[in-house]
Amino acid sequence: MNTSKYTWQVGIALVIANMIGTGVFTSLGYQVGPLPSGFVILTLWLLGVFWVVMSAAGLLIELIAKVTGFIPATRRGVIAPEHLSWNYTTILNIIFLVVLAGIYWLHRSKERFGGGVQVARDPICGMQVDMANPGAVLQEDGHTTYFCSGHCRDRFTAQAAMRS
Repeated sequence: MNTSKYTWQVGIALVIANMIGTGVFTSLGYQVGPLPSGFVILTLWLLGVFWVVMSAAGLLIELIAKVTGFIPATRRGVIAPEHLSWNYTTILNIIFLVVLAGIYWLHRSKERFGGGVQVARDPICGMQVDMANPGAVLQEDGHTTYFCSGHCRDRFTAQAAMRS
């Protein structure tokens, strides 16, 4: 009488799954190691987890539908046409692309229309800073640099001192 709870096939599957998992997480650790932010690493990890969960859920739903007979053996109609046609989705796609091109053009030519003239970019964090009311200012050699805060100004001066 076999009192074993698991068969040898389950054991082999567990060993292979562990080898694949170890390889994925080890190589992923080497790939995301140089990323500057833990937030980026966490975001990539969450995207991976969501992808795995959604893939498993899709496969599970397909299995349940096959077992219960909800997937018909024949199709009643044509799912996708065999030729390209102009319909409402094509028109909507073209309208979207025209609107996107217009927004991109406005973004690229904002200085020509007077946008962004009173705004500077913080060289440390990249934040937009109102030049009329900045968090901190640094004037060196006739050049004015605007910062969102004194902390960014201090980091900037520390980095400049390290470079010199």
